[in-house]
Amino acid sequence: MSIADIIIELDNDYNILSLEYDGEASGFFKPSFDLYKGMNIHDILVMDMESVAGTVDWRDKELSYRIVKCSGVKSFLFLKQIDIRMIMLEKSLDAMDCGIQIYDKNARIVYFNEDSRRISEVENEEVVGRYMAEVFDLDVQDYSTTLTVLDTKRPVMHRCDTFKVRGGKTVTTTNSAMPVIIDGEVEGVVLKEWDTVAVKKSYEYMENVQQGIMDFISSNTDMARENKIYFENIVGESTKLTEALNLAKRVSVQDCNVLVYGETGTGKELFAQSIHNESNRKNKKFIPLNCAAVPENLIEGILFGTEKGAFTGSENKNGLFFQADGGTLFLDELNSMSFNMQSKLLRVIQDGKFRPVGSEKLIKTDVRIISSCNEEPFSSEIRKDLLYRLSTIIVEVPPLRERRSDIESLVFYFSDKLSKRYNNRIEKIDPEVLDYLKRYQWPGNVRELEHIVEYALNVMDDGEFKINHIPRHVMTSQDSDEGEGLFTESIYENELSYMVEKFEDMIIRKVLKHHDNNITLAAKSLGIKRQSLQYRIRKYGIII
Repeated sequence: MSIADIIIELDNDYNILSLEYDGEASGFFKPSFDLYKGMNIHDILVMDMESVAGTVDWRDKELSYRIVKCSGVKSFLFLKQIDIRMIMLEKSLDAMDCGIQIYDKNARIVYFNEDSRRISEVENEEVVGRYMAEVFDLDVQDYSTTLTVLDTKRPVMHRCDTFKVRGGKTVTTTNSAMPVIIDGEVEGVVLKEWDTVAVKKSYEYMENVQQGIMDFISSNTDMARENKIYFENIVGESTKLTEALNLAKRVSVQDCNVLVYGETGTGKELFAQSIHNESNRKNKKFIPLNCAAVPENLIEGILFGTEKGAFTGSENKNGLFFQADGGTLFLDELNSMSFNMQSKLLRVIQDGKFRPVGSEKLIKTDVRIISSCNEEPFSSEIRKDLLYRLSTIIVEVPPLRERRSDIESLVFYFSDKLSKRYNNRIEKIDPEVLDYLKRYQWPGNVRELEHIVEYALNVMDDGEFKINHIPRHVMTSQDSDEGEGLFTESIYENELSYMVEKFEDMIIRKVLKHHDNNITLAAKSLGIKRQSLQYRIRKYGIII
């Protein structure tokens, strides 16, 4: 998209000094306009030179014009033939729920849509053709998402920028930008930006879209199958994974409660969704709840609903048991739920009825419960009477270190899954990388492997996954003595749960070594049950 078909340089009396043509427009305009050099623009076009922008007629053609005055000595007139297709394109971009900016390869503005003009506070100002530093009060060389893309020739995704518009107001946006590549060369940049107003609009729009899609999918069985998780979507052919899948498949068609047990990051929710989608309840809702993520004072209302007036600000609101009626409720990380809440959950399972918070009315419920825990169930913080109710069948999802033969397939799976987001793909794995990944202990399991693949897609160039594409903190923790290198440089790069597990692994190894691998003495020293220590020994792949 060129800025203009013709750029005309005018003197102070509006006489034509020089003309420049866009390459594609040259053949049509040049023969006529070259004859106008030295003439006054008013003798050629009827237009108001005091107006910054507008339209003008020339030989049955309608042209848009923009005037940029320079120091009162001369000015530049930008002419572009009006194309209905371009108008439609601009109208479409204006309708987007985010800001859209387009720059050429020299970082000059080609286009701002309405939302971007609002965010940048240039609604009534002509910015097309200007270098971005003339519009934004910031050090673009160090801070600009656009210049970063032009310099690296790679996308920049979801970067948070804070800058000042020329009026002095500070604006914070989240930006994603992609290079525009033509014939192998970067010719410009397309940038999307969201401020709080745009985020709210996008959120509301996506809520409506999501609801529409779900309503449509629920009425189309074939479509529903394509958009849900099934057992065939779970990647891997190792013996332990196959055994877990076979057991889960067998119990799917039954209506018993199932407990899925596995370490953090093994994919327990994939199993839960697959069980539901292969069950007789597949046409009803599957509703997940991460028990560890909900504060104690809110979880009862979320599960059972609330009645207006039950507490300050409460409204009539249906809980998850009501919403999941006839379907499946997945209680993830059940062992994080308090004993008090567990007792209320047990009552619902026993009676098949629940009472919303603040209500005297009992409501019947028909819900299949699939739950999960990330530690050995009978050594966990789950009430035994509740555990017996929920664990008719226990499906144990193996950790990644016990299914190392699946690592290569998982790497390619995650590469395909993430390739569009990062405009990159793993085509080949260096044997050194594969050997390293199969020796690694995987405290974060499959989720950690996905993060490593995501990192590789950000830093690799030629499609081959090499050893230097593995994150430094993974190499450091693997090579250091019993994990002691964990805190040398990685605390700023990892989630807390990951670091806690690495530290726990290190401590257990040291205590076991101190007690000559005597599990009873080590458990006593650590203040935990022998069964809990044995579970952690298996979890971290400690060889005794």
